[in-house]
Amino acid sequence: MKKNAKLYRITSLTVVLVILLTLLPARAAAYNAQNIALTPGKDISELNLSWYSASKTSSLVQIAPKASMSGSDFPVDSASTFYCKSNTAASGYYSNKATITSLYPSSEYVYRLGDGNGNWSSNYFYSVGSSTQFGFLAFGDPQIGAGSLSADTSGWNDTITKSAARFSNASFIMTVGDEVNTNNSEAQYNGFFSPPALTSLPVAPALGNHDNGASNYGYHFNLPNLSSSYGITSPGSADYYFTYGNTLFMVLNTNNSSGSTHQAFVKKAVEASPGVKWKIVMFHHDIYGSGSHALESSIINLRNALYPTFDNSGVDIVITGHDHSYTRTHVMKGNVPQLSQTYDSNGALSNPSGTVYFTLNSASGSKYYGINTTPASYAAVRSQLEVPTFSYISINGSNLSFDTYRTDTMTKVDSFSIVKN
Repeated sequence: MKKNAKLYRITSLTVVLVILLTLLPARAAAYNAQNIALTPGKDISELNLSWYSASKTSSLVQIAPKASMSGSDFPVDSASTFYCKSNTAASGYYSNKATITSLYPSSEYVYRLGDGNGNWSSNYFYSVGSSTQFGFLAFGDPQIGAGSLSADTSGWNDTITKSAARFSNASFIMTVGDEVNTNNSEAQYNGFFSPPALTSLPVAPALGNHDNGASNYGYHFNLPNLSSSYGITSPGSADYYFTYGNTLFMVLNTNNSSGSTHQAFVKKAVEASPGVKWKIVMFHHDIYGSGSHALESSIINLRNALYPTFDNSGVDIVITGHDHSYTRTHVMKGNVPQLSQTYDSNGALSNPSGTVYFTLNSASGSKYYGINTTPASYAAVRSQLEVPTFSYISINGSNLSFDTYRTDTMTKVDSFSIVKN
């Protein structure tokens, strides 16, 4: 009898627990969004997103002002919802792409990704910079997988973590191409997207020669104002542009070496962006570098095809990679160093008469190239530190500064600035 009473009490308790559990509010299952990639939108009011999912769903993104949060809960009542295009991507994955609009400068947001069935990712955060004063980080070839996949991924994480901590106000980052070593390697793209900071920092990438020739780059990046006519390689990408504050950014796909296609693109981008103060161009192949690539006939031909467009369009700086070493040129115009320039009392170049070209060294340490024995006449500064480096570019009205750092000591190894009155 005692055994039956004990069994009755256990059974009754079980029933009560089941009833209580059914009355608790259901918690949504976690949505496994992988390789989340933010990219700049067409201007400061927009943000593009892309991510991988294992199945095709009615994917969406919700975003709300961070100030609306209560504790760690996502502020659903204050959120705006944006729906995605979901398409087949690399084997076993779908690529989901969305564009968030109506963002405000100098504002902080929280966002989450969902599958349309009530399942959500973790909360992530994004800050919009000032439209009058902002900065961005620039990185030379990560080329994840050129050395050891694990070591390259670790080096890339170290550079992103240190640079984002040092310049926590950076609005986005730019990578000069060769994000990966093998164009269709999802393992290498996993390494590229592994730094946690990339869920908050948009990436504006160039297409490198190692990225070109496969569709994976396009699966991962949702690029703004992507041209359907200019700078095309297929499979690969094309030229694209965006504005941020008073600056026009033009990113060229120089795997297409046609000078006329890039000239037409730059002309259209400049015409579509009246009133900007600064014009910045980025592409992969360094046309004014200090490594062995700079001596190749294909690079010399590309230089001759591109510099007239930059001269005629008033481009201020050009950022490249490819040669896994660092170079800053003199002011260049007509393919000739313009050595007679004016500097202000702070040492800033005042109203330069041409364009300054930068070639950035490896940001991950995956690979370095030696520099040529004889310096080129166009080179103002060149180096091979054999240490990962990065650059921080600050724009404040009429002032632009370009500072480069080594990651082992976080010391500045080159500094340059322009003032335009």
